Amino acid sequence: MEIRKIDYNEAKEFIKDELLIIKPGYEYYGYFRDNELVSACGVEYKKNHTRIHCNYTKPEHRRRGYITFLIALLLSNWKGLVKGNCLDSSINIYKNLGFEIVGTKTYRGRTAYKVEMTL
Repeated sequence: MEIRKIDYNEAKEFIKDELLIIKPGYEYYGYFRDNELVSACGVEYKKNHTRIHCNYTKPEHRRRGYITFLIALLLSNWKGLVKGNCLDSSINIYKNLGFEIVGTKTYRGRTAYKVEMTL
């Protein structure tokens, strides 16, 4: 297992979900298992908070805790307000990490949750 920063192009190539928006201004981190990138997420550093974006795990590696571990490790290095948006398919990841749901909206026909926590 290895966690490392990945560049925008690698993130864009890896994250294969039409609902996720990959932006060049984010930082991306990957979870590697046996040198294979299996999970990744984007981070945006704002003036008043940190935002987590674009959580993605390859379908064949899902439900093994990789993205939860990656986000938890990133959180351990931060202080202050952390925000995120997620779909119903990943809300339990955020709940298990201690985030609270602060709102919902419909995003491309699916329920999207706004989540926050203060570290």
